[in-house]
Amino acid sequence: MSAAFLRTQVPGWYRFMLGDFECTVVSDGEISTGPVGPLFPEADQEEVVAMRRQVFMPADAHQNLPQNALIVNTGRHVVMFDCGMGPSMMLGPDAGQLLTNMRHAGIAPAQIDMVLLSHPHPDHCGGLSDAEGNPVFPNAQVALSEVDFRFWTDADNLDAPEPTGSGVAVARKSLLPYWDRLFMVRDGGEVVPGVISVATPGHTEGHYMYVIESRGESLVFFGDLCHDHVVELARPEWKVGFDDDPELAIRTRRRVYEQVAQERHQLLAYHFPWPGHGHLISDKTGYRYLPIAMKVGGGTVAGGTAGSDPGPADA
Repeated sequence: MSAAFLRTQVPGWYRFMLGDFECTVVSDGEISTGPVGPLFPEADQEEVVAMRRQVFMPADAHQNLPQNALIVNTGRHVVMFDCGMGPSMMLGPDAGQLLTNMRHAGIAPAQIDMVLLSHPHPDHCGGLSDAEGNPVFPNAQVALSEVDFRFWTDADNLDAPEPTGSGVAVARKSLLPYWDRLFMVRDGGEVVPGVISVATPGHTEGHYMYVIESRGESLVFFGDLCHDHVVELARPEWKVGFDDDPELAIRTRRRVYEQVAQERHQLLAYHFPWPGHGHLISDKTGYRYLPIAMKVGGGTVAGGTAGSDPGPADA
């Protein structure tokens, strides 16, 4: 007797507590960013291949990056950190799964109070609007840096060399419908109680990470401070092809990686293997990522407080 292959996967969401805050990681699927080599344009490519092979990663295949959006329910606010590609297929057909996975997680778009963007690249802001350009999150403010907002919504930059021109087109379609609900973050500012914005320039001029704190526990939402969870951490001094200002990005990475490792913050990394929840530790030449073990099984997530249940996803 034989049975057909099911070829289905579990829904892409995962929930854990940070102090009194309920955190839900929601997948928007994967994006394809091209061959691995150009990600590190000035690196010894033989060393890149060797490092990847050592940890059983494909050495010469295209780089497929997860998109791990984070939703934090503080009991007073429901905040989303980055929101995936949305309807755009410019980085492959496997993205655009955010809303489906939110429904599986029991969270409706109308429940999101604020969307915090690390930066407005398509894979981080494209999920703000649907294919017709209508806002997906009807009750949300959208927060990002002013310098990034001005550059990535400037119509004069539509003619910039690729991929910048296409990125500007997506950012304009995604952000401009929220024109009357935009919030400009500042370095060290409290966005909502328990969430601090921290300037981390280099990948873009106005890139930000966010530090989330509750009852003595802290988690850093990384944005695009790191894409490759092996090579880019082990060699933080290597230039990364995705960065607008590679030298500034190197200085930022060194500072932030060391802070996260030494202060033992939890980490939620947008492009690390699902669900991107772990720690950084330092070693002789760089840093290593240690995933936090996922809890499995039914029942409730321990540690919740009154008001932490976002309710049914019926909107």
